[in-house]
Amino acid sequence: MRIIPPITFFLLITSVLSVFLLSGDVLTLFGYNFALEGGSFVFKVHPAFYLLFFSFASLLLYRDSMSLIKCIFMSKTSFILLTLCIICFLYQVLALSQPMAPFIVTWLTPLLFVIVYDFLNDKQIRLIGNVVLILVIINSCLGIFEYALGEPIVPRTYYSMEDNDLLDISEWEFSRAVAFYGHPLIATLTSSVVVIGLYAKSNFESLSKSELCCLCITLLALPAFGGRASIAVSIFLLVMITLYKFKNVITGYGTTKFAFLFFSILIITMPLVLLLLLNLGLFDALLSRIDDDNGSAETRLTALYIFFDTSFSELIFGDYNKQLFTRQLLYGTKYGIEIFWLAIVLQFGFIISGFLVYFLFYIIRKIQYSVGHFTLWSSLSFLLAISSGTGLASKTLSLSHFVLISLFLLYPKSRYQQSNL
Repeated sequence: MRIIPPITFFLLITSVLSVFLLSGDVLTLFGYNFALEGGSFVFKVHPAFYLLFFSFASLLLYRDSMSLIKCIFMSKTSFILLTLCIICFLYQVLALSQPMAPFIVTWLTPLLFVIVYDFLNDKQIRLIGNVVLILVIINSCLGIFEYALGEPIVPRTYYSMEDNDLLDISEWEFSRAVAFYGHPLIATLTSSVVVIGLYAKSNFESLSKSELCCLCITLLALPAFGGRASIAVSIFLLVMITLYKFKNVITGYGTTKFAFLFFSILIITMPLVLLLLLNLGLFDALLSRIDDDNGSAETRLTALYIFFDTSFSELIFGDYNKQLFTRQLLYGTKYGIEIFWLAIVLQFGFIISGFLVYFLFYIIRKIQYSVGHFTLWSSLSFLLAISSGTGLASKTLSLSHFVLISLFLLYPKSRYQQSNL
């Protein structure tokens, strides 16, 4: 049953817009203290959640609103998800004395997008998909422009946990674009999901001109954003999907003459295109970062040391002694535990981490069921990329990006067309 009314849908669209446009740096320009230390809890929650809340609240404006709300939130799956969310939230806040905002932003917001998805009709899904497509293209173009300009469009803010104060980073050397994503690692991760998802979708159906444009521009923006793990994952999965395509070309399975010709030209010209981009200097900063590891590999090894230096009770129940940050400083890593799967265990413990992993794989299964099996490629790229870094253990919109791209941008045209027959 798909019943989302107009006002509710409009607020949902504005929430989607805020996910891709209102980064912490953008919000700081308007005096909204989302990404920095201190300030009211109200400003620590991203506007996307508030807009989602108002979207659901607007259902009260319609007749039989309570039955509508009950239908959305009290279905068996939604009830289980929200109950587990409440358990995790209360445990994190009451037992671990951790801030409330990270869980709301990182986990609850994308789960609400998943819950409301089943109540959207196909035209609404396609409209949101077009909005997401435009937003991704805007961010990719802005990232390339920032990289060519040599400085960010939106002034960046940096809070030092060592000095407990804001730092002036205006004199820092520019190396990676950010666009409206808020952080180069989030930007690269999101772009990786787009590139892998659309390229895998091309196995299922032909891409539209706008989708093909989005794929090319986002692929070009990857080195500008510069997240090495996401770029490595993208290259690996692009090669794997290409080999799968090549098998179909050789066997002739589901391949037209035009597709065979296009694929052959692509294979022949790709090395020349890469060489041209290399000579233009697009990969210079990326190659420099790869050449200078800057301690990244050592940071991952340090995460293992911290894990093995943590007591068994803390691994089960989380950082209830508030010693994790002290351990990080003692081991010389101030940016968090940069192996996501270890980070959630060290922060929340195995019990709550089990619920969070369930949320994650439920979302992936939901995407696969609702959109298609080809989304397993983009889901794999997301899982592999978030593994290198703090990932979803901190306050981030990465999971919301992944959910919106997978459910709406990758939604097959054929399914939409069949629904109108």
